[in-house]
Amino acid sequence: MKCCIVSPYPPDKCGIALYTFKLANALSKLINIIVIANKENEMNAETSLSSKVKILRCWRRNTFSYPFKIFKAILKEKPDIIHIQHEFLAYGVRKYSAIFPILLFLINLLFKPIVITMHSVVPLEELNEEFFSKHGVGKNLLYLKSLL
Repeated sequence: MKCCIVSPYPPDKCGIALYTFKLANALSKLINIIVIANKENEMNAETSLSSKVKILRCWRRNTFSYPFKIFKAILKEKPDIIHIQHEFLAYGVRKYSAIFPILLFLINLLFKPIVITMHSVVPLEELNEEFFSKHGVGKNLLYLKSLL
């Protein structure tokens, strides 16, 4: 079995990157793992404890192209399952985070099982006008709360 994990990854120093590092190395004892990772700079080292973990650095935070670059990498790897690590700002600030649903739409076209691990989940009652203003995405997204 082959699993693509989409996530920030070390040497990035965020909690999701460290979580994914540990998850990928543990899962690699059972299945083949490909981490579809971010590029933080041109010096990114391949960081893995296992030779079964392949790290494919193909996307950058704060770009509008990240959903398409991730999708292209997934197409190339042909995984059996896709595991996405998500947090509100994992793929970039405000306007870039808002295009994350494009990635989900594209991946759904593959008809493969998808697992999404939600980090830093915001309670529904906190999704209010103040929250959206604070994060600079505008109160227009408050409409999304009514769909939940």
